[in-house]
Amino acid sequence: MERSPVLQHIVDNFACELFGQSLSESQDNQVCVCCHNPVGELNDDISMREYEISGLCQTCQDQIFGV
Repeated sequence: MERSPVLQHIVDNFACELFGQSLSESQDNQVCVCCHNPVGELNDDISMREYEISGLCQTCQDQIFGV
């Protein structure tokens, strides 16, 4: 997902404060921003879109949003 540099900076700082790493860093390393585990398989296009927005793996998405 393309964000403006200013918005990406805000999102990265927010993720860093919450999870200890930026969204950009976690996505570059293909790990979940929340649990720091490898992202692995995502269930569907909606889950993939959510990963692009939030950086959450499928397990964390399921825990937050329900299955």
